Amino acid sequence: MDSEFNLGYKYYKRIQEKQEEQTLWDMWLSLYPSMMKKEIEFVSYDDFKQRIYNKVKPSKPQKSEKEIIAEAEKIRRLDINTFKK
Repeated sequence: MDSEFNLGYKYYKRIQEKQEEQTLWDMWLSLYPSMMKKEIEFVSYDDFKQRIYNKVKPSKPQKSEKEIIAEAEKIRRLDINTFKK
């Protein structure tokens, strides 16, 4: 059963990757006519994709591990108190 779950998860991740790839392609294609008219700088699809991925990289949290855990505990206590009512 565990291997079925892992296989399903791999398929799900692959579908997400393909959808993301299609979205990027569609974005680039929407810009292509303007690039051909030299209204905007021409950027190859690979460069466009790289630029997008570089902007989307998750940033390192500004909080320390201790602060994050304290915040999570606070949220957990609030959730528990909400369900006790």
